[in-house]
Amino acid sequence: MQRKRPSEIRLSHHLRTHYKPLLLGLALAVVTTVCSIVQPFWAGELIARVQDSRPVIKSLAFVIGLSLLVAFSSGLQQFILGSLTEDSTANWRYRFLRSFFALPLLSRQSRGGGWFSSRLVTDPPMVGRFIGGSVVQFVQNSILLLIAITVMFT
Repeated sequence: MQRKRPSEIRLSHHLRTHYKPLLLGLALAVVTTVCSIVQPFWAGELIARVQDSRPVIKSLAFVIGLSLLVAFSSGLQQFILGSLTEDSTANWRYRFLRSFFALPLLSRQSRGGGWFSSRLVTDPPMVGRFIGGSVVQFVQNSILLLIAITVMFT
């Protein structure tokens, strides 16, 4: 069995401690994706009703409702994941600075100041974007792919 590296342990711990906003963002991503896929079918139904001179109020209300639901869930998802990204970035910077100041002086001087400032400025936002966006986008795009393949075969 392969041992986990300390960075993997910290990342898995961070994901476990922030699972609620991550799951909420994931649920909103699923809602947004499903509604975005269903919306064109209902728009087609609305157009068919207009062409056949049938009543359109229910179809129009449903298409508008779906549009509003997509807009609301997408906006809320972006807000939640943006907050999670910023929280993750701040958390990783805090951890880095705490580790940095715990180092002996000679260890700090063995690397240039540019290395430490690069780690402080560059790495935490990348981890934050991974946690707040990439994980959810991967799942959202996987669902979209599965639905697209299903629709193509049916």
